[in-house]
Amino acid sequence: MKNAFLLFCLFCIAFSGRSFAQISAPETGAVPDLYRNSIYLEIGGNGGLLTLNYERLIPLAAPHKMLALRVGGLFVPSGSRQTGYDYEFYLPLEVSVLMGKRAVKLELGLGTTIFGNGGSYLNNGQQLESYHRLEALSVLRVGGRWQKPGKNWFVRVGFTPVLQENYTVIPYPFSPWAGISVGYNF
Repeated sequence: MKNAFLLFCLFCIAFSGRSFAQISAPETGAVPDLYRNSIYLEIGGNGGLLTLNYERLIPLAAPHKMLALRVGGLFVPSGSRQTGYDYEFYLPLEVSVLMGKRAVKLELGLGTTIFGNGGSYLNNGQQLESYHRLEALSVLRVGGRWQKPGKNWFVRVGFTPVLQENYTVIPYPFSPWAGISVGYNF
C-alpha cells in the first residue's frame, strides 16, 4: 500500500507540469500587456457635443472579447449669479463588448445618458427663481476601435442612436447620432 501511494505521488508530480513542446508558436512568445484603463475625449456620441470619459476593460472568458465599462461627463455653466445662471450636464454610462483579434475591433454596446439642466432667473418681482430638470436617454452603440498592438493610443468611431420616451431633449423618439473618440490606454 505504501509503494502504491508513493508511485501515485511520483506520477502526479511527473505529469503536473506543462510541456512547452506542445504549445503552438504564438503562445510561447511574450504576451503584450493588456491595458485595462482608458481615458478619452469623445466628440458627438452618447454624451452630447464633447465629453471626457473613463473606461475599464475586463477580459471575458471567450477568446478575443472584452467588456468595456464607461463613465463620462460634460458640464456647461453659463450666466452670472446677479441676473441668473444656467447649466447643462451630460453623464454617459455605457457597457460595451469589444470583439476581434486584430488592431480593429467591433464594438457593440448599450447605455444611458443622464441629461440635466437647470438654473435660475429673475422673475417680474426681481426675485431669483430656480428650475431643474433631469432625464435619462437610452443609447445603443455599433462601431469600431482601432489600436495598434503594443501602442497606448486608440481611435474609435460609432453609430450611437438615441432612444427616448418623452420628447423633451430631442423632438423624436429615435434620433440617429454618431461619435468619434481619441484616447489613451494605461
